[in-house]
Amino acid sequence: MSDRGVVVVSGASRGVGRVAAEMLADSGYVVFAGVLDEVEAAAWRDARVAERRIVPIPLNITRQEHLEALSAALDADGRGLPLCALVNVAGLAQFDVIEHVDPQVMRRIFDVNVFGALALTQTLLPRIKQSRGRLVFVTSMAARASAPLLGVYSATKAAMESLIDALRVELRPWGVSIAMVEPGGIRTRMTDEALVHLREASVRSAAEGAGSAPYVAAYDSIANAIVTSVDKYLAPEAVAATLVRLVKAPRVKTRYLVGFDAKVVIMLRRLLSDRLLDALFAWQFKLAKRAGA
Repeated sequence: MSDRGVVVVSGASRGVGRVAAEMLADSGYVVFAGVLDEVEAAAWRDARVAERRIVPIPLNITRQEHLEALSAALDADGRGLPLCALVNVAGLAQFDVIEHVDPQVMRRIFDVNVFGALALTQTLLPRIKQSRGRLVFVTSMAARASAPLLGVYSATKAAMESLIDALRVELRPWGVSIAMVEPGGIRTRMTDEALVHLREASVRSAAEGAGSAPYVAAYDSIANAIVTSVDKYLAPEAVAATLVRLVKAPRVKTRYLVGFDAKVVIMLRRLLSDRLLDALFAWQFKLAKRAGA
C-alpha cells in the first residue's frame, strides 16, 4: 500500500502533526513522523508503525544531530521511494504582553518556529528538489494580523511567511511547490497549556500593583474567551485533512486560510485601517481604557 512516496512530518508527537501522519500513512505514503525524543518514538505503537508505514523518529528541529539522524534514516530506508513532501507542523506559542516577555522564551519560540523550521527545510531540500516535490508549512492567521499578547508568536509566523515567499520563487527552476496553511484556533493540548500560562501571567501582573491592571484585564479576557469559545475551535483532524489534501493535490495555491475565525480576522485586516483594527483589538482585549498613573 505504501507506494506513493515518503513524507516527513514534523511536530507529530500530538495534535495536528500526529493526525496528519496517520492520515498520510492511511493514504498510502511512508511517513517519517518527527517526535520530540527517543521515548516518544518508542512509545508510538500501532499497526502503521508495525508495518513501517509510519516511522517515528526523534526530531527536535532545533538540534543538528536530530536533523542529521533523519537524513541518515532516509538514506537507510531501503524502499527506494522518493521524498515527495515535507509537512512542517512543529511550533511553539505563548501569550504574553511584549513588556513582560522573557527574552529566553522569545529566543526559544524563534528557534523552533523560524530557525528550526528553516533548518529542517534546508536539510531535506536536496531530496525535495530531486523529486520535484512539495513543501507544506503550518503558519497562522497571526502572521498577517498581529494581536495583543501574540506579538512574539505573530512575529515568528510573519518571519516564516517572508522566508517562504522568497523560497517559493527560488525553487521554481526545480518545480518545487510550496503551500502555507494559516489556521485559526485549534483544539489541542497547546490550548490547555496557553490557559495555564495566561492565568499565571494574570496573577503575576496583579502582584505588580495597579499600574499593571490593564495587562491583568487583557490576560483574563483572553483566558475567558478561550474557555467560552474553545468548542468552536478547529479539531486537529480538520487542519490535518487540509495538509493531506495539499500533499496529494497536483497543484496548490500559495496560502490556505483554515477556520471561520481565521477568515474573519483576515477579512477585517484587509477592510479596516490600522487605527480601526487597533481599536477593535483594544476593545476585545480590554485595553481600551486609559491606565492610571
